[in-house]
Amino acid sequence: MKKTPEKNMGESSEVDSPVLRCPGCGRFYRIHPDKLPPGVFSFNCRKCGSLIPIVLPGEKQEIAEDALTVLVVIQEQALGHLVVRILQRNGFRGRFASTGTEALKILSLQPPDAVLFSVVLPDMLGYEMIDRMREIPGEDHIPSILLASLHHGTRYKREPTSLYGADDYIERHHLPDMLITKIRRCVGLESESGEDRKSVV
Repeated sequence: MKKTPEKNMGESSEVDSPVLRCPGCGRFYRIHPDKLPPGVFSFNCRKCGSLIPIVLPGEKQEIAEDALTVLVVIQEQALGHLVVRILQRNGFRGRFASTGTEALKILSLQPPDAVLFSVVLPDMLGYEMIDRMREIPGEDHIPSILLASLHHGTRYKREPTSLYGADDYIERHHLPDMLITKIRRCVGLESESGEDRKSVV
């Protein structure tokens, strides 16, 4: 007997409902695109808590030739590809690297307009990548945003920009709602007041 996905997200017909598999535990989920709330790019597995990116069949983003490029440096591939999708949906070109070494190679060959990086990478710490990035000739200050997991509301948090030399930081749970604003401000497309200075595309 064929096993059906364990959870449904919505009430549409199964014909047009893709099935996603959790990268952590293998659990299956059937999603219904017409029932997804706006701005939802992922969800957490109810069994193991892993992040599951929502990738729809045939989904393709048209990116302008002069779109700004953001290099995403995150160890977790699922999260990294999710961030790239958020960027592409908002007119940016996203590139992904899972290690500091891979990121530095991209930076030296095709410098991006901004970098989003994790505090801890498999082969180096965030501040090490910032230092080495600024040693690249002609690329001494590529705008950078630190991806942090600092959302404990009851304890004092020192801003990680003072620890790692980044231009700004964003907490993981704010990626869907604050990432684009942070990047636009970092590259000079938007002022602190939210006023547009230049169109992305």
